[in-house]
Amino acid sequence: MKTRTVYHSDGRIELRRVITPRSLKKWDRELPLAYERSILWLKPIGGRAFVRVAVVRNARSRRGPLLTGNSNQVVLGYSKLTVDAPLMPGNEMCYLRRVFYVTQQDILLNEFSGLNENCIRPCSIMPTVWGEQFTLSEEDSFNGTFEELVGL
Repeated sequence: MKTRTVYHSDGRIELRRVITPRSLKKWDRELPLAYERSILWLKPIGGRAFVRVAVVRNARSRRGPLLTGNSNQVVLGYSKLTVDAPLMPGNEMCYLRRVFYVTQQDILLNEFSGLNENCIRPCSIMPTVWGEQFTLSEEDSFNGTFEELVGL
């Protein structure tokens, strides 16, 4: 997939999908993430081992900020949709989007607890691409603090 990185003056980093005739040949409107236009990172993610991802099925806008609604979570980024993204079938007032976050537990604890299939390597997340699941392997062994590992 071809992408373009946009650096906003306020520190946000947006990874935009470049739509080409070649990419449209592989495009499938039935895929859940098909209408993602970009991933907007509110904070730099370069040093993070993983982020958690939630699929928001009741987003009221295609591009506006997304929140998790949980004060225990720190939102790091979210997906933005194309202008022609359809409303969710069965819920004609909402869109399907993703939000990326870490929990306060991730930040405060010096251990890996609660890692699950929603923990994704941020460098592998792209518009329309779910990303690689984070698993703790030998190359991920780390002697510092958890805060250093997740980049906070």
